[in-house]
Amino acid sequence: MTIHCPQTSEFVPTLISALNAAFRKLRDTDNRELARTIHEGRGSGDERDDTVIEADLAIAKVVVQELQSSPCCRFGRIEVEESKRDGFDPVTMGDPANPFRAFVDPVDGSLCCKLRGPTMGMPFGTCITVVKSRPDGSMRFSDIQAAGLIDLRSA
Repeated sequence: MTIHCPQTSEFVPTLISALNAAFRKLRDTDNRELARTIHEGRGSGDERDDTVIEADLAIAKVVVQELQSSPCCRFGRIEVEESKRDGFDPVTMGDPANPFRAFVDPVDGSLCCKLRGPTMGMPFGTCITVVKSRPDGSMRFSDIQAAGLIDLRSA
């Protein structure tokens, strides 16, 4: 697991908890079930038409639950990659004016996970980035408060 925190951040314990939940979900679930294709995209790297497998949705659910239940921090919004197409709408929480946003890619490398399984091939993992949006709603790399990644291949 890798956590990047440019400043001291109250988000670190929440990121660790959410990433560990993703790891446990993959470890404790039948990999054949998680490899089932929900949407066959044109291949990896096409953000508008990416392959989505059951693991994307299953891991997204546990990560979002962890982020929502965090006692130490709240998010104005949690956005999950591929969410609108796959019926997993971004979650609005608390005060919509809250500037903190969490961006989640439940399985970065879904196609590698589907084709190679959990112990071989290219890396795949869960990624979470926390950003504090500016008053006008814009965000830049310098606005990142914390980010985390866990390699799911060892799950």
